[in-house]
Amino acid sequence: MDREPDIFFPYRLRTVRLGVQATAMVLVVLPLLFFLPNRRAIEAVPFFTILGVAAAGAVLVWRLPWPALFARGLGVPAMYVWSALDIVLITLLHGVVGPDSVDIFVVYALTTVFFAASYPPRGQVALLAFTYLSYLTLLAVTGWPVPVGNLLARFGVLGTMTFLAGFLSRELMVQTRALHASRDESARRAGLLRTVAGAGRTMSFLDSDRVLASVVDSALALGFEAADICFYDEATQTYRVGHPRGLPREYAEGRHSASTGIMGRVLRERTTVVTHDYRADPEGLPWIRDAGFQAVIATPVWSQGRLAAVMTAGTRLRMEISDLEREAFELLAAHAGRALENAERFEAERSAVERMAELDRMKQDFLSSVSHEIRTPLTVIEGNGLTMEQHWDRLDDQTLREFLASMNANAKSLDAIVSKLLDFSRLESGRLEVHTTEVPVMVALDRVTARLSDLAAGHMVMVEGDPQVAVSADPLLLDRVLENLLSNALKYTPPGTGILLSAQSSGSEVVFAVTDHGPGIPEDEVARLGERFFRGGDPNDRPAKGIGLGLALAREFLQLHGSALEVESTVGRGSRFWFRLPLVPDRRPVGPTHGTA
Repeated sequence: MDREPDIFFPYRLRTVRLGVQATAMVLVVLPLLFFLPNRRAIEAVPFFTILGVAAAGAVLVWRLPWPALFARGLGVPAMYVWSALDIVLITLLHGVVGPDSVDIFVVYALTTVFFAASYPPRGQVALLAFTYLSYLTLLAVTGWPVPVGNLLARFGVLGTMTFLAGFLSRELMVQTRALHASRDESARRAGLLRTVAGAGRTMSFLDSDRVLASVVDSALALGFEAADICFYDEATQTYRVGHPRGLPREYAEGRHSASTGIMGRVLRERTTVVTHDYRADPEGLPWIRDAGFQAVIATPVWSQGRLAAVMTAGTRLRMEISDLEREAFELLAAHAGRALENAERFEAERSAVERMAELDRMKQDFLSSVSHEIRTPLTVIEGNGLTMEQHWDRLDDQTLREFLASMNANAKSLDAIVSKLLDFSRLESGRLEVHTTEVPVMVALDRVTARLSDLAAGHMVMVEGDPQVAVSADPLLLDRVLENLLSNALKYTPPGTGILLSAQSSGSEVVFAVTDHGPGIPEDEVARLGERFFRGGDPNDRPAKGIGLGLALAREFLQLHGSALEVESTVGRGSRFWFRLPLVPDRRPVGPTHGTA
């Protein structure tokens, strides 16, 4: 855009003011010529008439609304008219005083040089030519009273003075342009720095979504028409657009291949990419080209050493992005990366605090459960023992046997709790070792069902396995895993429910599974099964006792074997817990064996 009217507006206003003042000074001095002695007689009426017209013209020029004229582009043409009328008046005055008068020719020179200092080169040449023409016309009309040599001398001096005035004027304008360009550049730099600094202040949020929205808005404040944040999905090799501003809807709402467009170049080159004519970019996306974007920039946003996103911006108005704008854009992306890091760290810390609070709650629940679980069998054992001690002679054999059976059952429950706590302690201290050997699967299944036969009373427990198949495992830990899985199914399924304990060959592995047809587990709790101290459901309304370590121990015992506990559950239809162990190579499956317990 042409900035000259803005740049030279004060200069031209000062020129007008100085021109009126100089005219006033000349009008004060010229009347003295009429009274000087030893001079050619001057006709008073035309002489003072011309001076009066000049004075009236000066007043009119002074009263003109020059700021408005320059603002509307009429200021310079008005100055042309003013200078031409001045030359005409000076020519008429020259004719009254005498065409050969050097004094009046000096006024020619003053007027021409003064206006030439305000005009562009063409205007200077035109004004000089008009002055020459006016004087030559005067000489021709008055019979050419000036010798040719004097005329050439006068014209030479006038031309030289006009050239010098024009030269100084051009140098002044060059310096003025340079000064304004420097000022504009400084203002542009200051504006960009203010934008980036302001973005840094507004990106102090701990919400990553608000951070990214602030980044995009700050990119627009740098002078771009459109901006967005692109998120890369490595699994699908695509990216989606986040927080779009000023972009076509088809582009903003879709997913795009990460190998195309300026986004793809950033992912490949890992650095800022600038295109000055997006319409000619062979990798450009059609929606952006059709929207008329020309200059486009994209830069990576790094967070914790990874390319977290790509920030892009563009404009339709120009085909160039300056180095300064590029630096500001990259600085903005760096601010965004650090803000994202802060938001992610805060989120991690918040999650850690929440997790610690949850662990604390679970531990409190665990301690409460352990206290209750230990106190209950101890109370039964203590009560039965005191009763037997105090009333032994009065109790019949049947009652004594019932008391002893109850004491044994509660002692087993207490032993199970203590065993889990000891297992947990050994895991925590790293003292639990795995001693792998060959374990026949049916032996392991039968041993567990026999040990849990009392708990299984009232349930239909089916056992499926191949007596010819063996796995490589620690037999004690495998028993613990199967016992915890089966006891968990027995506790949480109502009486009469069918439960299947199976071990089936699958390639080079054996799949152990406990399948029930109980109430199932809610989806939000399935992912947390196996966490230490976690027990699903309402703590005040749980159908079974426990301390929340059974599945956690099973999961960690399996991890020691290089395996993992898997869970499938549907509310109202039942659950399946399963894991894999390596098959002993020289064993060959013969056929499934079924049984009940």
